[in-house]
Amino acid sequence: HLPEVKELDSARAAVPIAENELINRKTTVADLQVLVKRADADVEQVRIRIERDSALIDGGTLSAKDIVNMQHELETLKRRQLNLEDEELEIMAQVEQAQLEVNKFDAEFESAKSRLDVAAAAADALLKEIDAEKNAKQIQAKELRTQLDAELLKLYDKIKSDQGGVGAAALKGKTCEGCRIEISATDLAVINSASSDDVI
Repeated sequence: HLPEVKELDSARAAVPIAENELINRKTTVADLQVLVKRADADVEQVRIRIERDSALIDGGTLSAKDIVNMQHELETLKRRQLNLEDEELEIMAQVEQAQLEVNKFDAEFESAKSRLDVAAAAADALLKEIDAEKNAKQIQAKELRTQLDAELLKLYDKIKSDQGGVGAAALKGKTCEGCRIEISATDLAVINSASSDDVI
C-alpha cells in the first residue's frame, strides 16, 4: 500500500497503453503512405498516356477525325491527372497530420517509459530500505529473546501464533492496539495498579 508501489503499478499500466496508441498512429501513417504510392502510380499512368497521345498527334500519321478524338481524350486525361494530383496532395496532407500524431504519441510513450524507470527505482530503493530495517529489527529481536524469561517467550510465541503475528500490543487509553477492543474501567484499574514489569 506504499505510495511508491502504487505509482509503480500505475506507471506499469500506462506503458502498454501508450505503446498501443503509438502503434495505432504508426499503422495509420503506413496505410496512408500506401495510398500515396497508389495515387502516385495512378498519376504516372495518366501522364504516360498523355505523353503517348501527344506524340501520336504530333507524329502526323493520324487522320483529322482521329486527331479530334485524340485531342478530346487528351483533355479528359488532363482533367483526370489534375483530379488525381489533388487527391494525392490531400492524402499527403493526411500523412503529415498523422505523422504529427505519431510524434506526439511517441513522446508520450517515451515519457511513460521514463516514468516507469523512475517509479521502479524509487520503489526498489524503498523496498531495500524496508528490508534493511526489517533485518536490523530481526537481529534486535533475537538479541532481546536471549534476555527474556523462557516461559514468557513461550506465552508470547503462542499468542503471536494465535493472533496472526501479533504477540504483544500497546494499551493506549482504554483501547488495546492489537485487537482494538476497549477495556472496561475495572480491568483498566487492575492494569494501572500492576507493577511496571508485570505481564498483563
